[in-house]
Amino acid sequence: MEKEIKLEFEHVTKCYGEKKALNDFTTVLTPGIYGLLGPNGAGKSTLANVILNNPEYTKTSGTVEFEGENIN
Repeated sequence: MEKEIKLEFEHVTKCYGEKKALNDFTTVLTPGIYGLLGPNGAGKSTLANVILNNPEYTKTSGTVEFEGENIN
């Protein structure tokens, strides 16, 4: 049986002081094509940097797991 590849976000929040760039973001991504759409300041770049585990964009709370393992 082949293991399903997935990227899971559970209650991911990223704050810059009082401003929340991501607020309680929860979803599961499985193989496919996805796009991030939204106005300026919606958190698209912040989410991408959280996925890449960029140290300048450490999430404030929540978990990100790839294939069941925490990416941190």
